[in-house]
Amino acid sequence: MSKPDPELQTLIDEFAKQRGLPANAVRNLQEALETSGYLANRMRDEIQTGRLKHLAVSDNPHEGGHFNDKTGTLAISRDVFLPQDAREDRSVVVDRVVAVMGHEIGHGGQAQWRALELKNLQDSVQTAVWTQRDPPNNFMDLTQPVDRYLDFTRNDEAMAEISGWNALADRVRGDRSSVPTQELLAQQEVGTHLVERQPDGKYQLADGIQLSPEGNILIGKPMQQSANLEAVASSHYDLRAEQAKLGKHGDANYRTYYGAYAMGVIASTVNSAERELGRDADNIRLDMASLKLDRTKLERAGLDLDGQSMYFTDTSHGKLRGVSLSHTGRGSGNTPDAQPDNDQQRTTPSANALSPADQQLHQRMLEVGHAHGLNDERSGNLAAQGLLAFKQDKLTGRADDVGIYDGNLMTSYFPFGKDREPNHHTPPLDVEAASKVPSQQTLQEVIKVDQQQQVQKQSMSQQQTQEQSGPTIGPRAM
Repeated sequence: MSKPDPELQTLIDEFAKQRGLPANAVRNLQEALETSGYLANRMRDEIQTGRLKHLAVSDNPHEGGHFNDKTGTLAISRDVFLPQDAREDRSVVVDRVVAVMGHEIGHGGQAQWRALELKNLQDSVQTAVWTQRDPPNNFMDLTQPVDRYLDFTRNDEAMAEISGWNALADRVRGDRSSVPTQELLAQQEVGTHLVERQPDGKYQLADGIQLSPEGNILIGKPMQQSANLEAVASSHYDLRAEQAKLGKHGDANYRTYYGAYAMGVIASTVNSAERELGRDADNIRLDMASLKLDRTKLERAGLDLDGQSMYFTDTSHGKLRGVSLSHTGRGSGNTPDAQPDNDQQRTTPSANALSPADQQLHQRMLEVGHAHGLNDERSGNLAAQGLLAFKQDKLTGRADDVGIYDGNLMTSYFPFGKDREPNHHTPPLDVEAASKVPSQQTLQEVIKVDQQQQVQKQSMSQQQTQEQSGPTIGPRAM
């Protein structure tokens, strides 16, 4: 067992300062990094690339963790740190922490490719809107770009799952060159669906997966032809909904989960293009059968459609059928690890109307929420509420000292230097309550406050001008 190097220790120390951590969270996190060299090396690599910046606990339901590309935050679900039953000892909890962190840091390593695929999806939609709008092409078929995006997410999830497996395999192996297969599978069961316990008590590895002598899952080259990658994707990404437990209600599979996100990207990109065109875009077509997507399941998983409905024509089985998707809200835990560049504008579309100074403060509040493990929607809501509190002088102090303490958003000051315990400005802003107020509603209030303040400034300026020039008593006699 070796101590983490200074770069990793810095993240652990920052993590330890967060309030409301589960019992033994810091101890278990430290042990995870000390006993899995694979995990420590992957995290060190991501720190050096600048992609990994923070560790946090997430309270999002229906997830083991997530990696936020925007803030560089690897968040681990609170439940991961807790025993799942009375039989689980702390060693099993650490096994699960290693597996989850290994999975999420695998997503972190794929960040640039994920961003590229999201951009490709956006660009395909935008190109279709602009180039396929004239007769005879009075529709745009987006089946192919959506299918490509979903294929990428399948490989992305498989690679992340392999990273989680190898991280835990390294911990199980320890100083040994190899480990008995049943011992390895027994410990891996805690963090993956790639292992299944048989009625006779023995463990079975999913079909098609080949382990190296060390117990690792290797992808090999070329990646596109990797038998292991396909086998892992089949056993992980292709899980039934009742096993995957994803989405707003915890009853979506991976394809529906990512499919719902793709629909949101389409809606946002089409709406933006329509504003530029000055009229409605042409009819969207999607072959839902070939995409293996279902309208009802998409809506239940959580659809962020800019608050509107999305209309398209389903071309399944060679027939044309009109379909309407309803905005149901993204929901906690229904955010893939990367978002397209315009995602923040979709979450809080009024943010662009803020002044540059307010936008800067708003961004600072977003970073605080993300670092605390809140998802994008809740961080956006909290950021808007925090901004409004500053505008109304309910939060005072330095904006760059804002943080979350004991579940409240506060600013802090350090009367005896940065090495002392901070004192907090009051009154605080309750994070749980503030993160539930829709950001659009709050930002409208911010804009109203700005307008009122501008009127007051203009009135004061006019009054000062009159006082400086003296009263006006009519024309002077010549």
